[in-house]
Amino acid sequence: RIREEALGPGHPDLVEPMVALGLLREAQAELPQAEELTRSAHLLAQETLPPGHPATRRAGAALAHVLEAQGRYAEALPLVEAVVRSHEADGGGTTELAGALKQLSNLHFYLGDYLRADTVALRALALHRELYGPEHPAAAGDLVNLGAIRFELGDAVAAEARFREALALQE
Repeated sequence: RIREEALGPGHPDLVEPMVALGLLREAQAELPQAEELTRSAHLLAQETLPPGHPATRRAGAALAHVLEAQGRYAEALPLVEAVVRSHEADGGGTTELAGALKQLSNLHFYLGDYLRADTVALRALALHRELYGPEHPAAAGDLVNLGAIRFELGDAVAAEARFREALALQE
């Protein structure tokens, strides 16, 4: 409110605090308010910031996260796809891209597109390993996801191998 009073409504510097407050409301299970805040932040970012601006990506990912929390996977999917494309246009290779890939893989998984989820999860794993090394906890999280995907595809042997690899990293 202080920032809005100082800068005026519709100022681009309001995007980040709106996203932060929206994600806080999501964590507090106040999903309607979380959606309102993140949707408003995303719209404001699109209207006031240049294409590909990091705040626009964060607002899109946050809105998708809130929609995902509500089980609205099909609505969240194009938002995350746009975030991934924007990161890739900037050259990729960042922790933000890795996180967006993980989010995208999860959405494909929830929508039952296990093959696409697998492909995207493998990209997330490769990027996490490139960024943090082969034994980082982020890689273990990706391996758990890959195990779940393999299990849903009916490949219990490959699923077990992914789960064991994740467990070894966690240990």
